[in-house]
Amino acid sequence: MKRSNLDRAIQRCDSNAFNLPYYHVDLELETLLHGMLNFLNRAQAKALEQDADPAMFEQEILKRVPEFQRDNNKWTADMQSAFMRNILLGLKVQPLIFYAIGSMDNKSSCFLLDGLQRVTSTIRFFKDPDMPISFSDQDGEFSLPAGVILNDDKFKRRIWSLSVPLRIYHFQT
Repeated sequence: MKRSNLDRAIQRCDSNAFNLPYYHVDLELETLLHGMLNFLNRAQAKALEQDADPAMFEQEILKRVPEFQRDNNKWTADMQSAFMRNILLGLKVQPLIFYAIGSMDNKSSCFLLDGLQRVTSTIRFFKDPDMPISFSDQDGEFSLPAGVILNDDKFKRRIWSLSVPLRIYHFQT
């Protein structure tokens, strides 16, 4: 018996990798670079301390960006700063999307599928102590350099509670 087009469409949607179960984790902002690298290349993550130079994480993370990704220079410096401000304010951000080929057990050799501009912004936040982060309150607008934020004990305690969501999809091929 021939299936209806509706049944065929439902089956096609149900079998799409993005509709299958995926692995989800929230990565703490404080250890975000190490956490991302742990899923992209666990061996390299083990070789680096969590407080290693952010440039070392950048180098290893960007090795896991597939060729089909656009360049990581599409966001302006202001867009990068605004993204980091939103994270610091506790706003929920879209998940970073990684993918792995093969079984669901393979979560330590992934590639970046979506979120390169967000990853680049985060790397810059940790790497560039002069990156300005703008805020506003009832007294007006002001900005703080990333280095001041990362080295202040009050902000450090706040950063511990902030996270960035990550999803890992598994494709057979």
